[in-house]
Amino acid sequence: MSYKKRNLTKAVLCITLLLPIYALFPRLSAAVKTIDSFQHNVWTQENGLPMNTVVGITQTSDGYIWLGTESGIVRFDGVKFNSFNHENTPVFSGGVVVALIKDREDSLWIGTRGDGLIRYRNGEFQSITADPGIIHNDVWAIMESRDGSIWVGSTCGLCRIANETVSKIRLPENLPTYTVASLLEDRNGRIWVGTNGGGLVRVKKRGGGFESEYLGPDGLKIAVLFEDRKGAVWVGTMKSGLFRYWEDKRSRFSTKQGLSNINYRCLLEDRFGNLWIGTDESGIKILTAGENRISVFHNRDEFSSNSITSFFRDREGTLWIGTNGGGLNSLREKKITTYSTKNGLSYQIVYGVFQDSAGRIWTGTKGYGVNYFKNNRFFALTTRDGLSSDSVVTFAETPAGSLWFGTLGGGITRYKDGRFDVFGHRSGLSNLLFRALYADPEGNLWAGTIQGGIHCFVDGRFPLIADVNVRVNCFLRDSKGYLWAATFGRGLCRLKPGKAPQKKKIEEENIEVFDTQKGLTQNTVLCIHEDKTGNIWAGTLKGLNRFCDGMFKGLLKKDGLPDDIVYCILEDHKNDFWISCNQGIYCLFREEVRAFFKGEIQKVTPVLYGKEAGMLSIECNGGNQPAGWKTREGKLWFPTTNGISVIDPMNMGVNNIPPPVKIETVAFNGKNVPVPGHSWPLPPPRTARSVRRCGRWPCAPTGTSGW
Repeated sequence: MSYKKRNLTKAVLCITLLLPIYALFPRLSAAVKTIDSFQHNVWTQENGLPMNTVVGITQTSDGYIWLGTESGIVRFDGVKFNSFNHENTPVFSGGVVVALIKDREDSLWIGTRGDGLIRYRNGEFQSITADPGIIHNDVWAIMESRDGSIWVGSTCGLCRIANETVSKIRLPENLPTYTVASLLEDRNGRIWVGTNGGGLVRVKKRGGGFESEYLGPDGLKIAVLFEDRKGAVWVGTMKSGLFRYWEDKRSRFSTKQGLSNINYRCLLEDRFGNLWIGTDESGIKILTAGENRISVFHNRDEFSSNSITSFFRDREGTLWIGTNGGGLNSLREKKITTYSTKNGLSYQIVYGVFQDSAGRIWTGTKGYGVNYFKNNRFFALTTRDGLSSDSVVTFAETPAGSLWFGTLGGGITRYKDGRFDVFGHRSGLSNLLFRALYADPEGNLWAGTIQGGIHCFVDGRFPLIADVNVRVNCFLRDSKGYLWAATFGRGLCRLKPGKAPQKKKIEEENIEVFDTQKGLTQNTVLCIHEDKTGNIWAGTLKGLNRFCDGMFKGLLKKDGLPDDIVYCILEDHKNDFWISCNQGIYCLFREEVRAFFKGEIQKVTPVLYGKEAGMLSIECNGGNQPAGWKTREGKLWFPTTNGISVIDPMNMGVNNIPPPVKIETVAFNGKNVPVPGHSWPLPPPRTARSVRRCGRWPCAPTGTSGW
C-alpha cells in the first residue's frame, strides 16, 4: 500500500530562510568558534585555587603552570595548587602580583604592587627592590627582549636589566605620566611602551644606547600591547577602544566593528589569524581575520567571569585564561564535534547515521522522527510529514535517488520527489520492525527484520528471500559477491553469490552460518566491514573478529581494546580503523592489528577519545545499519546516547610531547622531605617508604589543539 503525504515545504522553507544568514559568515563558521567547540575546564577556590583572581599565567620547562594572584604566585601541576605568598615566602610581604613572565633561562620574573620585582631561579626567590636600582616598588609590566635583557615598567618609568645590571631608560620629557603599564618588542627590535594615561612611546637602539619616540596621544591609558603574525601592533586601552599600528598607519576599532569603549586587558591570535580580545566587562570577543568583524565567543552565563585578565597558550596548545573573580579557565579545542538538541536534533539519543547523494546527513531516533543535517543544523521529519513511524533506526539510498527509512513498527518508508510511500505487510514484508536496510553495490535494496526475515525490493514489492530466525542487525555484499547478514544470536549468515535476487525464497541449506564454532568470539554480531584489502571484519558483543581461511579470530579487551563491544568499524584515509563502543571512539592502527594477528605482538594500543575530546556521552549506539558513516569529505560520524559525534581523522594529530614527571616529596621515617633540584643522599635508614610524583597535566589523546 502506498499513499502521498504532505511534502517537505515547511522544512524547505526553514532552510531557505536560514541560508542567507549562513551565507553572510562563511569564514566565521569555518574559523571562528564558540565556546561549545572547546573542552572547557574551570578551577576556583571550591576546587583548590587559592584565589579566584588570576592576573598572569606562564609555564616553566618542567611543565608547571604558574599563576600570578593577589596573594603571591601559585604553581599548578594539573591536580594540585601550591602557593608561594607572605605566609611561606619572605620576599612576599603582602604585595599583589600584577605581572608574570618566564625568561629563556626558565627563571620567573614577578612584578608586584608594593614588593617590587621578584625573581624565581633554581628553586629560590630573590627580591630586586628599589634600592638596587628598580625605579619603583610598584612594577606593572615585564618583558624579555630578544637579546635576553629584562625590561621593567613601574610607576616611575622604565628600566632594563642586562648581565645583572640595572639601567634606566629615558622616556620623552613632559609626559602626563611615567607609569608604564605594558611592554612589547616587535619583530624589528623596537620596544613599545604603553603608559597609564600618557599614551604610547616607542624605544629603539641608537648607538650604544636607546632613544624614545612619543606616539601619543595624551590621556590614553594602555593596558596591553600585542604583535600579530603580519607585524601589526595592537594596542588595547582603558575606555578608549582598540588600536592597530600597521605599515605606519593607525586604525581605531570601536563601535563600528562591534566593540564598545570598555577596558581591554589581554590579546591573543589563534591559528586562523583571528584576534582574541579579553575585556573587563564583556568577556571574550573575537575580531575575525581579514573581515574586521567582531563575534562573541560566549554568552554571559557560559563563562566563569566576564572580566578577563590574562591569556596564555601552553606548549601543548591549551589556552589558559585568568579572570577577575572567576578563577582559572582552560580551553582545549575539541577534536570531536558533537551535535545535540542544541543543534536541532529532535532527541538526544540517536540511532544510525547516513549521507545521501545530495550530501545531507541523516540520523534517526526512537519516537522522535528522523533528522537531516544542513547548513550546520538538524531539521526533523515525523509522521506529520509522511513517515510511517517516528521510530527510525536504519537508512539506505538506491541508485534511482530514493531514500529509504526502516522503522520500528511502521514498516519501510520511501521518499522520492517530495512523495512518501509506505511499505508494509501488503507489500510482502513479514514484519514491520526493521534495524537493517542496505543498498548493495548492484543497487539492490535489502531489508532485515527483528524476527530474521530477509527481504529484497523486487518489482515494487519486498518478497521474503531468506529467514535466519533471529534479528538481523546489518548486511554486507562483499567483493566476491557473497551477502552477509549479521545477526543477534546466530553469528553471521552468508548467502551464496548470484545474480539479481528472485522472488523465490532461499532455503536453509543454502545459508552458511559462521558462529563460535567457526571462531567468532560471540554469536551476536553488531556490524560487519570489508576493508580495502578485502578482509572481512565483524564487530560483536565480545570483541573484533577477522575472517581468514574460512575461520574467524578475535581481538578482545584483554588484548588491548578499550571495550569488548564493537558497534561500528570505519576506515580513515590511512586505512586505520575507527571503532565505536561503550567507552567512546577509538583509533586502531592498521599495522598493530596486522602484527597482532601475525603473533608479532601480544597487545594493541588504540587511542581512545571520549568526553575530553568533545563527546557528550561516551556510550555509542549500534546494532542497526549504518551505525557509523564516512562522508565524502572523509569525516566519520557516530551516533551516541547524547547526540552525534563527528571526527575528522586528518585533523586529529598526535601529542608527541611526553608528559613531564617530577618527584616532589619523598617520605621516610614517617616524614615528608622535599626533593631538591639535584640528587642527594637519604639519611639512615635510606629506605624511602613512599614517593609523591606528579605528571603535569596528563596529555589527552586528542593531541595538540593547534592554536
